[in-house]
Amino acid sequence: MSTNFTIETEQEEEGRWIAEILEIPGALVYAASQQQAVAQVKALALRAIADKLEQETTYKGLIPVLLRDQSTLASDRGGTGSTL
Repeated sequence: MSTNFTIETEQEEEGRWIAEILEIPGALVYAASQQQAVAQVKALALRAIADKLEQETTYKGLIPVLLRDQSTLASDRGGTGSTL
């Protein structure tokens, strides 16, 4: 089983980048570059998933998470998308 998450990125008018994982509430970061934003939001998502796994006492396996960028995905807001 594989779980994919969508990362959307967008550059604000003042130049900083936002990266958000749509499927994980609150997984949103700001950074100076698009690459930094994507790396930081991936790390945030992995921490959120790890916390969730630690809290669930009945969980009996690991969630395989696919970490790959897909720069060909585009968001409706004119940013780019990736898959986590």
